[in-house]
Amino acid sequence: MRILVTATLLLAFSTASTSLAKSSEIYLDPNENAANYLSCLAQQKVTLISAHRGGPTSGFPENALESLKNALSHGPMLLEVDVRQTRDGELVLLHDESLERTTTGTGNLSDYTLDELKVFRLLDNQQNVTQFSIPTLKETLEWADEKTILQIDVKRGIDYEKVARAVVAAEAVDSVLIIAYRAEDIAISLEVDEQLSFSYSINHPDDLTALEKLGVSEQQIIAWTGVVDETSKPVWPTLESLGIPFAAGAFWDLEERIVATDNTQPYIDISAAGTDIIGSDYYWLAYDTLASQQDLAAAITLCERQ
Repeated sequence: MRILVTATLLLAFSTASTSLAKSSEIYLDPNENAANYLSCLAQQKVTLISAHRGGPTSGFPENALESLKNALSHGPMLLEVDVRQTRDGELVLLHDESLERTTTGTGNLSDYTLDELKVFRLLDNQQNVTQFSIPTLKETLEWADEKTILQIDVKRGIDYEKVARAVVAAEAVDSVLIIAYRAEDIAISLEVDEQLSFSYSINHPDDLTALEKLGVSEQQIIAWTGVVDETSKPVWPTLESLGIPFAAGAFWDLEERIVATDNTQPYIDISAAGTDIIGSDYYWLAYDTLASQQDLAAAITLCERQ
C-alpha cells in the first residue's frame, strides 16, 4: 500500500470550500509507519497542519467523509477524526455520544444500529442540514488510503483493540495515528500489530516513563502537548532534543483571537518554536500562513526517497 499526499497550487482564496488545482502527487514510502514518516518530515523543519474533527466548515460537518475530502483538496495535511461504536458494534465517526449537536437524530449514538444511524443527516457548525450521513471507520480508512494520515481519536469507552483490528484489516497501519490517553491503551493496540503508530499526551518528561516501562519505542510516538498555552510550551525543547515529533493545538481561544484580529502570526510563532504538527479548526488559514514559510512539497519528496 502506498500513501498519497496531494500537493496543490498555493492560491489566495476566501473560504475553505474553494476548489484548488492540483500541481503534483507525492507518494510516501509504503514501508514506513506513520510515526517514522512524520519524524522524517520533522527533521526537515516543516510543520504540518491537522484538520481538527475532520475539517468542518460551512456546508461541511464534523467527521463527514465529504469534509475530509474538502480539507485535503486544500493541500497535504493530517486529518483528525473521532470514533464511536453503534449498538450493533460498528465503528463510526462522531465526536459526541449525543446525536443532537451534529445530526438530525436524537438520543445517544450507542442506542442505534448502523442502519438506523444512516437515516440521519449531519449538521454543519451553523446547524444547517446537509445531505451527508455518518461514515463508518471502515469507509474512512478505505478512502484515506493513498491520500493522507488519519489521527483516530478513540472516544471514552471504545475498545482500542477493536479499533486497532479495524486499522489492520484495512491495511492502513502505515497511514494512521491512534490517539491514546493511557500507556495501557498503546500496549493493547500493539498486541494487535507492533507497527502501529500513536499520538500520546506528553506534558512533562516523566510522561515518557510509562511508555518505557511497557517497552514502547519512541519511534512509534508523536507527542501531543495539548492546546497551546504557557503550560504546554516548557516540554517542547525536551521533546525536540529527544527527537520526538510533537503536536499542539491552536484551536479554541487562540484561533478565535487569530480570526478576530486578522493576525496569523501565532501560527508562524508556534511553528518556529519547533512544533511539528498544529491542530487547527481553521486549517486553511493555518496552512496558507505556513505555506510561505516552508517548502512542504520538497520535504515530502525527500522523505519519500529515504
